[in-house]
Amino acid sequence: MKKTFFASIFIFSSLAFGQDVKLKDGFVLLDKKKCFKYESKGLAEKNTFYSLDGQKVFYIDMHGNKYHKIQFVGSNDFVTLNQRSMNARKEFIINLIEEGVIDPKDCSIKIDNFKNFKDRYHKDYETNTTVIINR
Repeated sequence: MKKTFFASIFIFSSLAFGQDVKLKDGFVLLDKKKCFKYESKGLAEKNTFYSLDGQKVFYIDMHGNKYHKIQFVGSNDFVTLNQRSMNARKEFIINLIEEGVIDPKDCSIKIDNFKNFKDRYHKDYETNTTVIINR
């Protein structure tokens, strides 16, 4: 009985508070509402996200299968993290919403919450590289 109760609470909370995020036709849709524009270059390796009025907001750059980098316009701070999913951009946006960086009600950016996001997810892949020399 307890397992059923906890499972139903988990499912209800996921449905009640989860966001439906889709990237379609150059737009990020949150619960079927256009929130951001985006464009990708180089087989989706370089992604730029814009507000609906065309202002640059943030970047997600994919560095192969090694790591991905997120940076907001106007901030020198960035996050690098390991992400191997084919839906990495979508997952990043969901994580940004869950951490309060993106407010899904009005698609605004709460840059002050980016530090919390960085504290939780950042891994330093840019300086911790391994070089293998064949002899």
